[in-house]
Amino acid sequence: MKQLIYILTLCLAVILWQRCKEAGRLDHIDNSIPAPGQISNVKVVNTPGGAILTYKLPNDPNLSYVKAIYEISPGNISESKASVYNDTLVVNGFGNTNTYTVKLFSVGLNEKVSEPLSVEVHPLTPPVVTAFKNLYIQAGFSGVKIRFQNELLANLAIVLLADTSGDGYFTQLQTYYTKAPSGSFS
Repeated sequence: MKQLIYILTLCLAVILWQRCKEAGRLDHIDNSIPAPGQISNVKVVNTPGGAILTYKLPNDPNLSYVKAIYEISPGNISESKASVYNDTLVVNGFGNTNTYTVKLFSVGLNEKVSEPLSVEVHPLTPPVVTAFKNLYIQAGFSGVKIRFQNELLANLAIVLLADTSGDGYFTQLQTYYTKAPSGSFS
């Protein structure tokens, strides 16, 4: 019986010793695989301050995601990504209704990028402009009262600024975050 316990203890020690070894890193990324093919059949639906892009994915097992790069203002580059399990990409953040060029890329599992496919978007009036037209400020007790309407139910940040020192430098007094259709705060 002692011999059986000794053998079992020895086997258990060997098993635990083998399990304590650090496993090596498993990389399943093959850097020799070329970039995936481009997406095709892109359709643009313009939205307030952005656009929704639908497309046909290439039949490539190396495809990981689709990426859009666009300039929302001079020098301000923005990026959106969509998984390989989705055929829709949303681009937003445009501050006016100008025409913008969006470059679409297919990105592989090895992070190799396809050639860009350029599409034009014409965003509708941004939600912040629509909400600003319906923003009212009036004198309140020891401050101001702000009323707003947010017809598009957009995520808004209403920032109250004031020149408290009188030197032309505005400081942030309060920020009110909302997605409500309308409201007011003091």
